[in-house]
Amino acid sequence: MKQRPFIAFITVIILISVIASFALATAETPKISINLNYGDSTIFDSDKDGIEIDNSVISFTVKDTEFNWNVNKRNLCTKWEIFSIENNKVTVTCHGSELCCNFIGLKPTMQNWDDNLYLTYGEYGASLNNKVSARVIYIDYNLDIEKPYSRIYYSDYDYIYAVFLDKDYFSGKSIKIILIKEYSINIVIITVINA
Repeated sequence: MKQRPFIAFITVIILISVIASFALATAETPKISINLNYGDSTIFDSDKDGIEIDNSVISFTVKDTEFNWNVNKRNLCTKWEIFSIENNKVTVTCHGSELCCNFIGLKPTMQNWDDNLYLTYGEYGASLNNKVSARVIYIDYNLDIEKPYSRIYYSDYDYIYAVFLDKDYFSGKSIKIILIKEYSINIVIITVINA
């Protein structure tokens, strides 16, 4: 008869283990869902298509990025990559937390993770045709021997295009630009009508 308390104890331990395992399995991992768009500036790229003449500005934003937890925004940064298609070269910059940017080997060029990226022809290696990618990163860690921890989360990369048109080529000409977006591929058709 003395085995019953022992069996009951073992049953309780197993039940607690199963409940704890289930709780851990259903606990949601922090997730960053990036939302990269052309900026909402009414001054730059007012039609939000990523196409401007080469002495103008195209702005980009990640401000609508979503988090599935109550994020401390002081620990966020955005890694921007500007890929010049003509030059086959990538230039990288970081906006946001100094700790976060330093963690990925960069210095912040803007203070806030959701500050717009303003791109001009020649800046960050931008050429006439560019692929602009962004990734939002959350970094929080403590290297204290007593209570070390690390919380490091990354969004996926997202990208859109920036096209600068040669102002000298199009000077005195009417142009019609059609942007076709299909299956995440942007196709730009430019029709030039001589003046």
